[in-house]
Amino acid sequence: TLYYPGCMTRYKLPELQEKYEEILRKLQIDFMVVEEVNCCGSPVLNASDLITFKDLAEKNLRLFKNHGIRRIVTGCPACYRIFANEYPKVLKDEWDIKSTHFTQILADLMDKGKVKFNRIDKSVTYHDPCHLGRHMNEYKAPRKILKAVTDKFVEMEMSGEISLCCGGGGGVSSNFPEITGDISEARVLQALDTKADILVSACPMCDYQLAAASAKKIEVLDIVELIYDSIVV
Repeated sequence: TLYYPGCMTRYKLPELQEKYEEILRKLQIDFMVVEEVNCCGSPVLNASDLITFKDLAEKNLRLFKNHGIRRIVTGCPACYRIFANEYPKVLKDEWDIKSTHFTQILADLMDKGKVKFNRIDKSVTYHDPCHLGRHMNEYKAPRKILKAVTDKFVEMEMSGEISLCCGGGGGVSSNFPEITGDISEARVLQALDTKADILVSACPMCDYQLAAASAKKIEVLDIVELIYDSIVV
């Protein structure tokens, strides 16, 4: 199993990578981290640079095969979507590596009775990342985890399939930062309307954008940060 942090986590939020690795060790998942790994290619695919995307996919395939990788676990929904949906399109039958989002691994272990949580006395609301929700149709796993952590889980007005974007996807944050800011601020306002203590997401890009827009009016955490001190294995 490869733990793949993704570029956003690796370069912008390295503290998340440390927490993911510690939790995976607690879960007794035998994993490795490959330092020379490349970007998954999501940004160039969003830019319709199919040649560079295929080149990255082929490089990663060779690298993963050289390390004997059979499964990828990531906390980045964009990377998860790329490995699960897009690599099979360009690499065809050569790509036989399973891709899983961290929340799915954790929810599965909860179903098997292998993971529990010490509950926290704070209210929590959840922002659905576009790549995890709309693209991969994964809405249940993060909520299963959050409802196990707190009795005070509240949904925003726009959640699930109609969730508002954080504003950072599709290259918008790099090319149109003012638009990103407007969207992120609108999403934070929806979170504030719930009166929740904590706004949680399961995507490093969403974490980054929402934290920047929150102006510390609400605590913004990645799901791994929320469970870090409460998980019981």
